[in-house]
Amino acid sequence: MKPAIGLRVRFAIQRFYHRTFRRINRLGYLRRLVNNTKNLDEIDDEMDELAALETEHWQKRGVKVHVFVQDIPLPEGEKTRYRDGNYGQYLIWEVLRQFRKSVEDAEYERNKRKREGHELRVKWFTAIVAAIAAIAGLVNLYLTYKSRTPTP
Repeated sequence: MKPAIGLRVRFAIQRFYHRTFRRINRLGYLRRLVNNTKNLDEIDDEMDELAALETEHWQKRGVKVHVFVQDIPLPEGEKTRYRDGNYGQYLIWEVLRQFRKSVEDAEYERNKRKREGHELRVKWFTAIVAAIAAIAGLVNLYLTYKSRTPTP
């Protein structure tokens, strides 16, 4: 006996969604797969791919804020920060965690400096406009006084 047409349509839509999601947002798909799997031994290949994608992603973000993996100290007992996987080299999880924290802190500081610079420019702009308005008010007062005073 076949399932009802509504169930078949729903399953077809879900299958299409997951296949599309897997192709378009590979990182999100892998994160979801790792988080929802009970036996991590079955998905070693996907975990290697996830680690390689995360490493690449965070290294690109780190370059933008001038933070590099070499800034992170080696964990005890390790000779290198990287491991080899099926999808290339990836950072050891402990190093990746510290590197992510360093990159996020550097991004926060960069955004804070940008915000403070913007606030400073707004203050200067307001001060200059206020000075121009004051000068215009004085000029207006002078010209009004001069036009009302009779000439001898």
